[in-house]
Amino acid sequence: MSAGTGGEAGREGLFVSLKNLVATLLAIGKTRAELLVNELEEEKFRLMSLWAKAIGARVVVTAGSDAKRERCRQLGAEAAIDYRGEDWPAQVRAATQGHGADVILDIVGARYLDGNVACLAVGGRIVVIGLQGGTRGELDLAALLMRRGTLMATSLRARPAEQKAAICAGLVADVWPLLGSGRILPVIDQVLPLEQVRRAHEQLAAGSVTGKLVLQVGPSSDR
Repeated sequence: MSAGTGGEAGREGLFVSLKNLVATLLAIGKTRAELLVNELEEEKFRLMSLWAKAIGARVVVTAGSDAKRERCRQLGAEAAIDYRGEDWPAQVRAATQGHGADVILDIVGARYLDGNVACLAVGGRIVVIGLQGGTRGELDLAALLMRRGTLMATSLRARPAEQKAAICAGLVADVWPLLGSGRILPVIDQVLPLEQVRRAHEQLAAGSVTGKLVLQVGPSSDR
């Protein structure tokens, strides 16, 4: 199955993305402002971008290749910045007309601490949702203090049942209407039979997958 958005596999892939996204949505709140997304995988970025734009936020993203940056623009980013270039925080500030990011979603962690603070708007929030760039780093508290900024982290798995219920209620209120209207759809790169799990891992390792790669258990009419 080539890249697309339909079928049972598409619905399953969308559920996985939403399940991991809802805690982040509540952490961000309804911010009609500048949202910076750091290196988020395409499916989650698509969902986040559409949701953010629906509540009036402007989305800026960092990505490491021309192809990924162009894809992010197609998915709704108003600016896509090369994090491998010199002084990407300055580029973020330029893209937001000097305002900076009101909310930063970061999956990198320690390696981006200084850069995130540097491009944070006054009163802004840094929301750590991943640790791909390490778990320990130095934080310039003076810089954070000058911006009256907040550094926070969020996850879903370890929460008690009542918090998960509240998160699901937020999902129904804020995201489900976008599903019903078709404004959010899953991006499926391929559907492969379970027997081709090695091939799936090879493609993921090569970075050649755009969106979700779904392993199908049992016969599938999508293949």
